[in-house]
Amino acid sequence: MHAAWPADFRPENEEMRDLVRRCWCGLVIVSALTITIVPARAQVRAGAAAISMPEGVNSSKLLDGTLMLTDARGMTLYTYLKDTPSQSNCNDGCAVQWPPVAAAGTPPSDAWTVITRTDGAKQWAYRGKPLYRWIKDARPGDITGEGVANGAWKIAVVDGAPNLVKVHFAHVAATFQDAPNQQGLLPTALAEAKIAAQHAALAAKAGDNLDAVKLHAGHVINAVDPSIEPTGPGLGFGVRRAAAGIVEHIQLAAKVPNASPNVLTLSFHVLASSNNTVRRSDEIIIVARRIRAAATAADAAPDVARLAILTQQLISGLDVNKDGQIGWQTGEGGLDQAQAQMQLMLKGEGG
Repeated sequence: MHAAWPADFRPENEEMRDLVRRCWCGLVIVSALTITIVPARAQVRAGAAAISMPEGVNSSKLLDGTLMLTDARGMTLYTYLKDTPSQSNCNDGCAVQWPPVAAAGTPPSDAWTVITRTDGAKQWAYRGKPLYRWIKDARPGDITGEGVANGAWKIAVVDGAPNLVKVHFAHVAATFQDAPNQQGLLPTALAEAKIAAQHAALAAKAGDNLDAVKLHAGHVINAVDPSIEPTGPGLGFGVRRAAAGIVEHIQLAAKVPNASPNVLTLSFHVLASSNNTVRRSDEIIIVARRIRAAATAADAAPDVARLAILTQQLISGLDVNKDGQIGWQTGEGGLDQAQAQMQLMLKGEGG
């Protein structure tokens, strides 16, 4: 799934204070990505029943195994709570944002009906719910329309509501469409952070060889944010983008109605460590850029030492309060702590 990356999450903001107020303790599972596009006019099994699909409508599986409806290109379809079985209430400007799914041919089963829109166009409805696409979904598998307009827009599913907590957890821990090899955002962040730390160490070992120092500083930038330095040994995704993605999907999981107390509590921990990683990534970029602008190796030396420390902190965090251990808290936790808290959350959810 593709999604825009949010601004840094701050635990002290009102949204997180609300999240903390909701905290208790309790349960959900994660599965690997499975997307199965079903050809038009095929039959899809929902429970024990076989569902026939009309021309132009397919289906695919969400990360939790829920079968959702898609168009012929695999783009997610949605329903609108303000519609009725015989009428669409999304017209004019709304229909530009939410294009209706045009109906052609005869309904393949009683689950399907054709409604006539105010402009005379025909639209498919499934089990009495007219179907739409969402223009902000960029590619197959995107579900960015879910919950828009205070929850009025919902993913169109064949049978049963999707477990969106599980879907967002899977993006963090198991699989993310845009990541290298479609691995999860957290494994991606860790892999890129290790590359950054390796090249920061190589810069430190380069001593008076300013060209080598600058080369490895550039490699660090590449692993942290390849949008700034596209050339280097990184995976092409970047620590910062991966950590920001973790923040986004954990926040979305915590906002799912009826998210368990376990999710509400431990998501706060994962968010704190992931936001630490975003902030450290920003500082690393600043430090590495100063190294690349240095006139001499001696001028670069203090920043080279700082770079090595910061890249290690991406992974292991920092014992800010000097209590002999590194926690998940703001300023302390790194990706190791985010991973530990994520594993605890998954274990509490039965995963």
